[in-house]
Amino acid sequence: LQNSLDTQLPQRIDQARSAALNAYAQYRDRLAEIERKDKDLLNKLVEIDPARKDDTLEEIKEAVLETSNWIDRIGHYKVSVRGTRPF
Repeated sequence: LQNSLDTQLPQRIDQARSAALNAYAQYRDRLAEIERKDKDLLNKLVEIDPARKDDTLEEIKEAVLETSNWIDRIGHYKVSVRGTRPF
């Protein structure tokens, strides 16, 4: 017992417990923040397209990727159209 007290083992255990509890509290706060942002983004998506309200995250990601790819191709099509016009 004296050896444990001399090495301050009880204090180190208590400090480790406190650190673990603080880390867990930070994790829970971050998780709540992420969930809140996800909900806000989903609400915005539903405002834009109400038919998407029951979509899974993967379906939403796929739709965003398809839209992004479509937008990226606009410049290519503009150049193609300009190239075929008589001047």
